[in-house]
Amino acid sequence: MSKLETRSRIQNLAAAVGDDMEETGKSAEADLRWIRAQKSFSKLKEKVASTPILRHFRPELQPVVVVYANDWAISAALMQEHDDVFYPVMFASRTLKSNELNYGIVEKE
Repeated sequence: MSKLETRSRIQNLAAAVGDDMEETGKSAEADLRWIRAQKSFSKLKEKVASTPILRHFRPELQPVVVVYANDWAISAALMQEHDDVFYPVMFASRTLKSNELNYGIVEKE
């Protein structure tokens, strides 16, 4: 499974592991980097195990986009209503670039 396929199947992936995956700097201990990597990997495993089942996109149904933003990441979910319940069709998320961190919440969403 490619990186893009994984990101589109796991809700809020960037927000879940982004803070732990930041570079620690050149002077940081190697052990600290491994601890952060292990912590991020554990979070990712939890996300994969608890991810809701995606539905296929059906053109005849009305799509709904749900957006979320925090201080350092943005995410969105494309959802459609099946049997009176909204199910995800696709997820998208990413961490913000340094110049985007100063945006207000309205601009982020």
